[in-house]
Amino acid sequence: MTTQDSSTYWKRGRVELRAAGFDPDRAAQTNAVVTIASAYTNAHRCNNRVRAITDLLVDILAERGGQGLIVGAPAVSDALTQGTPTAGYSLASRDVVADCFEIGHYAHHGDAMIVISGCDKTGAAALMPLARTNAFGLVLYPGTGTPGRVSFGAWASKGNNLTILDYAEARAANESGRLSGEELLEVERNVMPGSGTCGAMFTANTMSTIAESIGMMLPRGASHPADYNAGSDIHADVRAQARASVDAMYRLMEAGIRPRDIMTERAFENAITTVYAMGGSTNHVSSSARGRARRRCRSRSSAYSKSANASRCWPICSRMARSRWAACMRSAACRW
Repeated sequence: MTTQDSSTYWKRGRVELRAAGFDPDRAAQTNAVVTIASAYTNAHRCNNRVRAITDLLVDILAERGGQGLIVGAPAVSDALTQGTPTAGYSLASRDVVADCFEIGHYAHHGDAMIVISGCDKTGAAALMPLARTNAFGLVLYPGTGTPGRVSFGAWASKGNNLTILDYAEARAANESGRLSGEELLEVERNVMPGSGTCGAMFTANTMSTIAESIGMMLPRGASHPADYNAGSDIHADVRAQARASVDAMYRLMEAGIRPRDIMTERAFENAITTVYAMGGSTNHVSSSARGRARRRCRSRSSAYSKSANASRCWPICSRMARSRWAACMRSAACRW
């Protein structure tokens, strides 16, 4: 769906703005209406810092004369769903998250968008609304979990470098009688001192690495910790990335550089090379292929996007993305 939109529609809604607590006169002078795509939940460690980051972005934008408008979405964590009867909701949530952000952006007449990613499919979905809307913007990562340490067994030799994988090994050792219940509890208490995504190349860290290597996240944005411990505020590196991301967004707007100018075929190839070099999650195959195939369809002119062929291009490309990209490139429906 294409649309000719303008943030002027939001700025002129004086009655609505006043009723929502905005100053209509200040809103009229806003230099950028920015969608803050925020999949917050307090249900798990992966996205429980997203609200604090969202509030921080709104404040930073206000300092620059902008207005952040928050759009939510469900945040499903594989850590809570895998191996359970509701595991199937995880992958399905990726498109739901992307749809929520796209709908909210257009419904609120945004000029730009900052997507806060996380676990698991919120990270996989982060690039999709930016590519679909082609709104000025980029991705901000909430951060990965700080590693932990214990002073016994094989884990002691790892020093301050324990991750969720070590807890999985400790559970297996306990079940086999090689680790006592007290030692297992000690690992449980110390393996993940704070919030953040899993400290390994699972979906979240893989997709954030992809966002950075494609060029839709600032350098080093995929590697900072989320916090210091479970009771602390967000990490200083996250705060620095948030401010730098707002600065970068304004530079993109000034230069007229949009996501589809950045997310080129060469950028995707760079991301794929990076993931293979780092041994990332195989989730990147379905998520990157789907995004790349859809980008090929959507990169055609607006006239073609409104044509009858456009409606059949999407499903064909989506199917082909699941098999191999080369087939999509040769598809007559895509008209690449």
